[in-house]
Amino acid sequence: MYFSARRSRTTAPRLTPCRRCALSGVSSGMMEPNTSKLPRLPNLMGILVAAALGLNAWATLLLVPVLHSASLGKAHPPRHLWLLALPLPLLLLGLIRLSRPLLLALFPMSLGVLVAVYRGPTGRGLFTVWTFGVAAISLLGYLLGSTIILEVRARRDDAVGSRALPLPPLSPKWKRRRRVYLMLAAFAAMIPLALIYTIDFHPATAQTLRAEYGTGAEEMQTLFVVCALGFWLWIFSTFFMAPLEEHRRGDLALRRELAALDQRSRRARPRRSFYLVVAAALGMMGLLLWMRQRYG
Repeated sequence: MYFSARRSRTTAPRLTPCRRCALSGVSSGMMEPNTSKLPRLPNLMGILVAAALGLNAWATLLLVPVLHSASLGKAHPPRHLWLLALPLPLLLLGLIRLSRPLLLALFPMSLGVLVAVYRGPTGRGLFTVWTFGVAAISLLGYLLGSTIILEVRARRDDAVGSRALPLPPLSPKWKRRRRVYLMLAAFAAMIPLALIYTIDFHPATAQTLRAEYGTGAEEMQTLFVVCALGFWLWIFSTFFMAPLEEHRRGDLALRRELAALDQRSRRARPRRSFYLVVAAALGMMGLLLWMRQRYG
């Protein structure tokens, strides 16, 4: 009786179908990724919005100014208007594949190259101050919308399996960092626009260039615009992207230690310390066996 009672206490209770279903639901909720709080993948509406923003940037930055200049006879290659459609396949392919290089680099660069081509060495007839402002706002809106769509995709791809936990409010440190990030983004948009406006549209700059270069003032103005954009790219990579990259990666000493650990883990054979420890362990085992055989 004692043994049967003891066995009955230790025997696991039988699971009914309802209890088995409940336990399986709890375990699946703990093991499977909880994606209810994660942003969804860019759906068709989001891709259509990004396409509309891209077409708006293409039209305001390239199509409308070039056609207007061609109607007035000021476009540089007036017979090759078919080149205006070259950025559209890049936009379409970038939206289909949700490719960061295509959407954020190649498509805007193609717009800039074609604007430079149709602008010509004299730089006449494409933009006024107001049309340039509208085109710049359209381009910034497209870049912002594409970045949001790509960020949603990246967050979904990087999601890990975890339970939904209540997040604490942001600390003052992270609030300050968010303000700094917003300020960097604003400066990254305003500095190149200010450079282009100062060189290309400011009346005092045009007067100075005419006084210094005479008939070659417009060619020098185009050269200065190209040099200013190159200078801005250097500033952006050095003083904007490099600090943000260091902040994203964390502490430098910790990253070096993790890199060394990763390098050691990728080696094909263990280190010397491993062989020394194994040899010492085998020696101790042999010593124990010898002492047992000799002294019983």
